[in-house]
Amino acid sequence: MFIPFLRENGFEVTVSGTTESYLDLDGTDLVLQCVTMSEIPAEHLKGLVAEHPIVEGIKHFDVHTEQYYIHYDPTNTVLATTQFESHPDYPWIEGAVMPAIWTRAWGEGKVFVCTVGHKLDDLEVPEVRTIIERGLLWASK
Repeated sequence: MFIPFLRENGFEVTVSGTTESYLDLDGTDLVLQCVTMSEIPAEHLKGLVAEHPIVEGIKHFDVHTEQYYIHYDPTNTVLATTQFESHPDYPWIEGAVMPAIWTRAWGEGKVFVCTVGHKLDDLEVPEVRTIIERGLLWASK
């Protein structure tokens, strides 16, 4: 339906039956994703997700601390998530993925949120400290 429209407006359109096309997005101006009932491997996502300066260069890391089950605004820019493990009192929470670090605009300002830091020890994890320091600077500009 939209392919003719895009071509009529000067776009070169490539249709792919897999997400492997995400591995080479050089020169791509628009990705119109129509993937459903499937999974996208992490390596295919790399070209789709722009790295935010707060988390730039930070790789996956583990922190064992209190997690927060939150209700959040879907317009937040989620920078990091946490996944809940099973809990004998809350079996329904197992596997739930929640944002742990995010940003958003608020009027003329910027908001940075990091839910990691329930214990002082959490702030001694180098990645956590770096993220918080960058987030403070980002929000203040």
